[in-house]
Amino acid sequence: MFTPDHLGNTVSRDSVRNTVLVAQQDGSLEWISRGYPATYPLVKAPTLTKSRDQVLQELEYAKRNPITADGMRDMGGEAGWVNAQQLP
Repeated sequence: MFTPDHLGNTVSRDSVRNTVLVAQQDGSLEWISRGYPATYPLVKAPTLTKSRDQVLQELEYAKRNPITADGMRDMGGEAGWVNAQQLP
C-alpha cells in the first residue's frame, strides 16, 4: 500500500525515540500498540487518600457492624434485611 506521507519524512530518530519514551511513561504506548488511537482517553489511577491500616480498620468495623449505606442490616435467616434504625 502506497502512502504519500511516508516519502520525504523529516522526523529524526531522536524525535521518534523521545516520543516513544514519553508514551511509555504516560501509559499510552500500551494502547497504541494494541491498535487504539494515540488520543485514546487514558484513565488515571485513583489517588490513595487512606493508609492500608485505615482501610483494614474500616473493614473490621464493617464486619462487626454490617449496616449498609441506606441503613439496612442483614439479620440472616427468614428475617433477612431489616432497617437497622428499627432494631432494639
